[in-house]
Amino acid sequence: MIFIQFEAMPTQVVAARDNVAGAYVNCWIQSNDAVQAEARGRQWISDQGWIVVSVKQYRAVDVHAETRGPDSEYVLEALKADGSIVFHR
Repeated sequence: MIFIQFEAMPTQVVAARDNVAGAYVNCWIQSNDAVQAEARGRQWISDQGWIVVSVKQYRAVDVHAETRGPDSEYVLEALKADGSIVFHR
Protein backbone atom coordinates (compact mmCIF):
# COMPACT_ATOMS: atom_id res chain seq x y z
CA MET A 1 0.00 0.00 0.00
CA ILE A 2 1.16 3.52 -0.81
CA PHE A 3 0.18 6.80 0.83
CA ILE A 4 0.16 9.88 -1.39
CA GLN A 5 -0.75 13.42 -0.41
CA PHE A 6 -1.81 15.70 -3.25
CA GLU A 7 -2.48 19.41 -3.33
CA ALA A 8 -5.60 20.08 -5.39
CA MET A 9 -7.87 22.87 -6.48
CA PRO A 10 -11.57 22.53 -7.31
CA THR A 11 -13.08 22.99 -10.73
CA GLN A 12 -15.19 26.14 -11.02
CA VAL A 13 -18.38 24.14 -10.52
CA VAL A 14 -17.13 22.56 -7.27
CA ALA A 15 -15.65 25.86 -6.03
CA ALA A 16 -18.95 27.69 -6.49
CA ARG A 17 -21.09 24.86 -5.11
CA ASP A 18 -18.97 24.12 -2.02
CA ASN A 19 -17.34 27.53 -1.47
CA VAL A 20 -13.83 26.03 -1.41
CA ALA A 21 -10.55 27.17 -2.94
CA GLY A 22 -8.19 24.24 -2.39
CA ALA A 23 -7.43 21.08 -0.47
CA TYR A 24 -4.84 18.59 0.55
CA VAL A 25 -6.00 15.15 -0.50
CA ASN A 26 -4.69 12.08 1.29
CA CYS A 27 -4.90 8.77 -0.55
CA TRP A 28 -4.09 5.27 0.70
CA ILE A 29 -3.87 3.09 -2.39
CA GLN A 30 -3.60 -0.68 -2.71
CA SER A 31 -0.54 -0.89 -4.94
CA ASN A 32 3.19 -1.50 -4.73
CA ASP A 33 3.82 0.55 -7.87
CA ALA A 34 4.19 4.30 -7.14
CA VAL A 35 3.41 5.33 -10.72
CA GLN A 36 0.24 3.24 -10.81
CA ALA A 37 -0.80 4.48 -7.35
CA GLU A 38 -0.32 8.12 -8.33
CA ALA A 39 -2.34 7.64 -11.53
CA ARG A 40 -5.17 6.03 -9.57
CA GLY A 41 -5.14 8.83 -6.96
CA ARG A 42 -5.19 11.48 -9.68
CA GLN A 43 -8.19 9.76 -11.28
CA TRP A 44 -10.12 9.60 -7.99
CA ILE A 45 -9.49 13.31 -7.41
CA SER A 46 -10.57 14.17 -10.96
CA ASP A 47 -13.72 12.08 -10.52
CA GLN A 48 -14.65 14.33 -7.57
CA GLY A 49 -14.30 17.49 -9.68
CA TRP A 50 -10.84 18.54 -8.52
CA ILE A 51 -7.56 19.22 -10.32
CA VAL A 52 -4.23 18.03 -8.94
CA VAL A 53 -1.75 20.88 -8.48
CA SER A 54 1.14 18.85 -7.07
CA VAL A 55 2.20 15.75 -5.19
CA LYS A 56 3.28 16.83 -1.70
CA GLN A 57 4.51 13.47 -0.42
CA TYR A 58 4.31 9.75 -0.89
CA ARG A 59 5.53 6.75 1.04
CA ALA A 60 5.06 3.04 1.46
CA VAL A 61 2.60 2.15 4.21
CA ASP A 62 3.55 -0.35 6.91
CA VAL A 63 0.09 -1.90 7.07
CA HIS A 64 0.71 -3.80 10.30
CA ALA A 65 1.94 -0.72 12.18
CA GLU A 66 -0.52 1.75 10.69
CA THR A 67 -3.67 -0.26 11.39
CA ARG A 68 -3.16 0.82 15.00
CA GLY A 69 -2.14 4.44 14.40
CA PRO A 70 -4.00 7.72 13.92
CA ASP A 71 -4.81 6.93 10.28
CA SER A 72 -5.91 3.36 10.99
CA GLU A 73 -9.47 4.03 9.80
CA TYR A 74 -8.21 4.94 6.33
CA VAL A 75 -5.67 2.12 6.14
CA LEU A 76 -8.36 -0.41 7.10
CA GLU A 77 -10.76 1.07 4.54
CA ALA A 78 -8.04 0.81 1.88
CA LEU A 79 -7.47 -2.84 2.78
CA LYS A 80 -11.16 -3.64 2.30
CA ALA A 81 -11.57 -1.61 -0.89
CA ASP A 82 -9.08 -0.52 -3.52
CA GLY A 83 -8.08 2.47 -1.44
CA SER A 84 -9.20 5.39 0.68
CA ILE A 85 -9.35 9.11 -0.09
CA VAL A 86 -9.78 12.07 2.29
CA PHE A 87 -10.12 15.73 1.30
CA HIS A 88 -8.86 18.31 3.81
CA ARG A 89 -10.39 21.56 2.57
